[in-house]
Amino acid sequence: MLRQAILMSAIGGMIALSVPAQAQQRRVGNAAMGAATGLVVGGPVGAVAGGAIGFFEGENIARGMGIRHKHYRYRYTADGRRYRVYY
Repeated sequence: MLRQAILMSAIGGMIALSVPAQAQQRRVGNAAMGAATGLVVGGPVGAVAGGAIGFFEGENIARGMGIRHKHYRYRYTADGRRYRVYY
């Protein structure tokens, strides 16, 4: 059990360091909502699965439901053409 906790902490640390700070805040919120939903539906195993799904796919799920949309701005090139920049 201790070995699993250490392994999960190491994996979580690697994921946390690989994601930019702004996106990380959203992902943590998505993971928390997924874990809470999974806990209600499937108990402790569901909480882990829901947290993982919320962390990795929460943004796509929310976008598909129309809750969140892509934010973008327009930038212009030197010759006057414009293009979208997502952030």
